[in-house]
Amino acid sequence: MGSNAEVLLLAHGSRSPDYAVACKAFLDDWLRYSGTHARFCFLEQCEPLLEDVLKGSAAKFRVVVILPLLLNAGMHLRQDIPDRLAGFRRHHPETDICFTDGLTDEGVIAEALHGRAIEIHANMKSIILLTHGSRQNGIREYVERLADMLAQRAGAEVHLAFSGYGDPIFADVLAQQMGRGHVAIVPHFLFPGGWMQQVQTDMDTFKHAHSGIDLALAKPLGAHPCTLRLLQQQLNSVRNPKNRH
Repeated sequence: MGSNAEVLLLAHGSRSPDYAVACKAFLDDWLRYSGTHARFCFLEQCEPLLEDVLKGSAAKFRVVVILPLLLNAGMHLRQDIPDRLAGFRRHHPETDICFTDGLTDEGVIAEALHGRAIEIHANMKSIILLTHGSRQNGIREYVERLADMLAQRAGAEVHLAFSGYGDPIFADVLAQQMGRGHVAIVPHFLFPGGWMQQVQTDMDTFKHAHSGIDLALAKPLGAHPCTLRLLQQQLNSVRNPKNRH
């Protein structure tokens, strides 16, 4: 990107203290990987918010590129971000603001999920893929395809569980894992947050009630090499005006 452009990493936001630490680490890894300076901004629950950062960016840069750190093409990508940017553009027509697709490439994300799974056990026979879910049409089908791809890569059974919108919930899927030995919980999340605290509570409760099962929680996707590669591809795509939103 030229000197008259700024790159913003747009994340959802969380009140969890671990979330801010993870975002800082991600930013450092992104700079080492890409050599491109960027700043974080958030949709909610964290500061600085998207609109506040854009105000400062519009005063200094002719082009602002927004890379959404979102794993599902849900309401935020389909409506929330476009609506918020449309409002901002009306007041700052001189600034070229574009945003890319989220981190939703099925093949790349399935590769990253598999990478996180084998970090905790190379021959896991049962995996719980934990995702937030969404009320948006098509999101369940998307994560089901991710689960199928992960199963093919890992050669393991993959059971889908939802922490937000959707069934079955994580605790119910855990109850189905008796007798499976080693079980990996692989989160379809970029960063830690409130979901991670609930997962740990559910795991502790289950292990207290049932012996003979080994539960291991993988790290969030974060700055996995696949994630960074996909983000770099998104940044490269804005060089083609046809790909701009």
